[in-house]
Amino acid sequence: GQPDLTIGEFTSTQVTVRNQGTADAGPFVVVFNGFPMLSVPGLVAGQSILLTYWSGCAEGTHTAVVDARSEVTESDETNNTASIQVIC
Repeated sequence: GQPDLTIGEFTSTQVTVRNQGTADAGPFVVVFNGFPMLSVPGLVAGQSILLTYWSGCAEGTHTAVVDARSEVTESDETNNTASIQVIC
């Protein structure tokens, strides 16, 4: 099996990243438009992690990209990006 990283819940300040695959994922980064990049040390199969990427309110489209540097070989590379509209 292989890992499969994806974005779960996504709010104006936090994002949940899940490994819904059948194998562990090594280290990877999560990139947000206009916000600092976050490093994740890895996720075992079935594990999720809640990341806080912003502490205030910034209006507009927020986009998150999991494994933005393609460091993890995944079973599905098409589900690594999510976007939300934020209104303060």
